[in-house]
Amino acid sequence: MATPRTKQKYLYTLAAGLLAVALQLMPVASAQSTPVPGGQLKVGWNYSGGTLDPHKGIVHGPDYWIIKLVYSTLVDLDADLNVVPELASSWEISDDGLVYTFHLVQGVKFQNGRELTSADVRYSFERLLNPETGASRRANYSDISAIDTPDDYTVVLTLARPNAVMLTQLTQAAASIVAHEGVEEFGDLSQHAAGSGPFILRGVQADNSILIEKNPDYFVDGLPYLDSIVFTTVADNQARNTAVRTGDLDLITHVTDNYISLLRQDPNVVIPEGDGSSGQWFSFIMNVRQAPFDDLKVRQAISYALDRELLARVSLDDEGFPLLGGSLAEWHWAALAPVFSGSNMQRAKELMAESGYAGGFSFTLRVWSPQQFAVRAAQIIQASLAELNIKVTIDQQGDWATYWGAVTGGTYDATLQGFGGNIDPHDYLFEAFREGGGRNVMGYVNPVVDQLLADGLRVTDRGERKAIYDELQSILVEEAPQVFIWNQKQSEAHQAYVKGFYHHMTLDLSALITTWVEK
Repeated sequence: MATPRTKQKYLYTLAAGLLAVALQLMPVASAQSTPVPGGQLKVGWNYSGGTLDPHKGIVHGPDYWIIKLVYSTLVDLDADLNVVPELASSWEISDDGLVYTFHLVQGVKFQNGRELTSADVRYSFERLLNPETGASRRANYSDISAIDTPDDYTVVLTLARPNAVMLTQLTQAAASIVAHEGVEEFGDLSQHAAGSGPFILRGVQADNSILIEKNPDYFVDGLPYLDSIVFTTVADNQARNTAVRTGDLDLITHVTDNYISLLRQDPNVVIPEGDGSSGQWFSFIMNVRQAPFDDLKVRQAISYALDRELLARVSLDDEGFPLLGGSLAEWHWAALAPVFSGSNMQRAKELMAESGYAGGFSFTLRVWSPQQFAVRAAQIIQASLAELNIKVTIDQQGDWATYWGAVTGGTYDATLQGFGGNIDPHDYLFEAFREGGGRNVMGYVNPVVDQLLADGLRVTDRGERKAIYDELQSILVEEAPQVFIWNQKQSEAHQAYVKGFYHHMTLDLSALITTWVEK
């Protein structure tokens, strides 16, 4: 059996060009008391439904979290975003970066009782890569050109070309290993799981509540501690935060800005260590396909006019991190050095005078009203841009589908929105800024940026990648299709009797594997 996976800190060594993982666990953060097995945890979140098929779904947010608790992947991420063993106890990568050899943990069982072998890994990746499956994340794995299984416990993935983020992509829910019987029986896995993870999916109710129960055959001895977890949708932020204070819920997700400050003051509620830091960034986003935002000088003027520190402090009740360079926060290894400090209104006015809109203009800033921090930011932006003779009308949209449909459809002037769950700089930048990218709602096109994005994916040396992403982010700051404002805090909160839980910067809930209730 594998060494218990606490997803905390593992020791790594790199020798002879091969990545080796030593399964040496560091002490866990919650060692102050002995874990108590059993009990049910009541979790409140904001979930509106989706598919739980790991190969088909959007695989983001709550869908992602459930999939990661029900399925297993070859490798996973610890709390510090290091790649660590899961189904693969060890692996090697060839010197040319094209061949990945994984050695599977023996004795792992699917939740139907059958042993998991290399044939299941091959089946899962073939399903993921099959265009007929309709996998939303298929492109992330398209460099896999061959899947070989020399024996029941060895899997060899051969890439067509080097891919600097492939190992990280293999930690994602889309790379979950599934039992073929489940697919054959149900057609897909949208409501019926076929995994080997720590919990078993027991049902999705009409109100989107989800029940998962402990997998008694989970391959990590002693885990999970909880007997079951019930996830209940509480869409209203205030109601969700009140419920954890009153004890109606044991743990809640989607805790942002002023709610972090509020809950931190309650002695019965814990904000996990990590303080809510995440891979989310929040931006002022412009539709560069249309006037006036097709004018570079206009976008640059707005970028200089906005005070990122003020926006983060006021909009988030000082519970965020201003982005003074690119979209990567200062704690990330590929972060761009600071470019901005405060507002430079003089430079902004000079740029407006050089633009085609020296006399000013009007536009509509669309925001999603449940994000009250976005409403507050919009009001600050409205006041700031008035100094440039730019009139901003704030349009608050309450329905997400209507709001986001207009943004993705390109029928908007500007908006405020964030993107999250990022790990590698490729994840932050590729879909958001390449031509035709799924998150490129600005309509931004720059062949140099596209080439740098491709280079960053193919170069594996971190120092060389840092130089590429510095150049790329510098271009984005200069051309300003988005004005990067802050690194968003989003945390969880739980009752003090909930132990062993920690905040993960990807926002997933893998810490529930090591969570227990002491009361």
